[in-house]
Amino acid sequence: MTQFNEINQADLNGRKSDQNLPGSNLNSSADWSFATKELLDALPQRWTRGLLYFLIVFVAIALPWGMLSRVDETGSARGRLEPQGGTIKQKLNLTYTSAALNSQTAKVEMLNIEEGDMVKAGDILMELDSLPIRERITQLQIQLQSQNNRLNALKQQKNQLETELRTQERQNQSQQLEKLSQVEQARQTFQSLKTTYNLQEQEKLTQIAQAEQNLAALRRTLNLQREEKLTQVAQAKQQLEDSNTAYNLAELRLQKALREVERYQNLFHNGVIAEVRVVEQENIADERQSIWKQSQADIEQARLRLEEQKSSYERIVNQGKADIEQAELRLIEQKRIYQRIVNQGEADIEQAKLRLAEQENSVQTLTHAGEIALSKIQEQLKSLDSQISSLKSEVTQTKKEIDSLKFELEKRIVRAQEGGTIFSLPITGVGDVVQQGGMIVEIAPQKADILLKAEMATTQSGSLQKGMAVKMKFDAYPFQDYGVVDGSLIKISPTTKMQETSQGRVAIYELEIELNKTCIPSGNDCIPLRPGDTATAEVVVRQRRVIDFILDPFKKLQKGGLEF
Repeated sequence: MTQFNEINQADLNGRKSDQNLPGSNLNSSADWSFATKELLDALPQRWTRGLLYFLIVFVAIALPWGMLSRVDETGSARGRLEPQGGTIKQKLNLTYTSAALNSQTAKVEMLNIEEGDMVKAGDILMELDSLPIRERITQLQIQLQSQNNRLNALKQQKNQLETELRTQERQNQSQQLEKLSQVEQARQTFQSLKTTYNLQEQEKLTQIAQAEQNLAALRRTLNLQREEKLTQVAQAKQQLEDSNTAYNLAELRLQKALREVERYQNLFHNGVIAEVRVVEQENIADERQSIWKQSQADIEQARLRLEEQKSSYERIVNQGKADIEQAELRLIEQKRIYQRIVNQGEADIEQAKLRLAEQENSVQTLTHAGEIALSKIQEQLKSLDSQISSLKSEVTQTKKEIDSLKFELEKRIVRAQEGGTIFSLPITGVGDVVQQGGMIVEIAPQKADILLKAEMATTQSGSLQKGMAVKMKFDAYPFQDYGVVDGSLIKISPTTKMQETSQGRVAIYELEIELNKTCIPSGNDCIPLRPGDTATAEVVVRQRRVIDFILDPFKKLQKGGLEF
């Protein structure tokens, strides 16, 4: 091919030289090579050469252009504008408290909106059939009035019974206080008698103990005095015996002295001794006689003292016995008085105890009778409370049912949950029937950004990537007049899903495309785009060389034949 191009180029240069120099010598071809001369001699006719020149020019120009030039291959996706973050889908959600009203459908009574309308949060969109609910509310209100009347009557009866109960309680309390006062008085009397009895008993026991102590003291005193007197009598007897002994000794000495005097007188008369010796003996005899007389007086005195001690002993013993006998009599008297006091006190205490028991039994009987009366009233009150509680439960249940029905009635008035544009309205008009859980309206939020949600077949998706440029043609605005709106691909579904089409089931990708601007230019104005507007999005999925389009049929032929 290179050689062919060089030959053609040389030929062209030669022809240009001939044209520029018409008078040139053709014999200059003698300078050409042999191969060139043969090729020039073998050149085709004029038309064939023209075709050859065309092919040479085409190859020299078109082939580099086909190899270097690239053409955008786009994928088309159909979709519509939706708010970013999705639309607010309001579904029919009715609750029923009565089985008679339970239904899975509701009929539209009034429709206030159309697709594309702007609404505010809380605006009434439509009203559903609510006649059965209103009728049921009326029935329940009549039933509630009847229940309230019965409840008031029961409360009045309860108030009367409570008044009767308070009266009975006051009467029971008054009677009980009176009886308790009597019981307390009887108890005080009983305690007083017991206290008096205990005091008297203690006093008499003290007196008896004192009398016993006095008797014992008298006996001890008598014994002591008796011992003392016996000792004194014994001493007196001993003294008397001593005096008798001294008397006898003095008498013996006196007799001996008299004999000595008589002997000394005889000796003196005989002249044996001097008179002095006789006088001495006489003095001794006189002295001993004095002693004898003194001993005799001592005996008499000792005898008198002994008699006196015996007399004193007898007197003390007799006096002690008399005192002891008197003390014994006093002790017996104290014991007799004690026994009388004990018997009288025990009798009084027993009588007071019987009176106290009688009063306590009377209190118990009265209390029991009062408790029975109170119990009857309380049973009646309990029965009334049970009836009132049951009726209150019925009233509460009726009120709850009325509130639930009012809530249901309120839910029959469909309000916009959020302000925005009516994006989709499946209901066509009054009389349409809506299924429970079915969508009744779809609202595009007012301040939400809009994006194009489109679907592209996998056969056109090519090498889709986020961030690819997109051109959108809106059906409501012909692109010949309004142009296209630019955007970028921001989301591609991770997997494909199957969709039914006229050509069968087709695998598609879900795309989300962000708009560079939310309005479409129209002269000096910019018409805002609204959710729900449909458009065709063209995405440059790849760029291919022009020559690839020329070679595709040959590649297919090489793989298995052309497909028509």
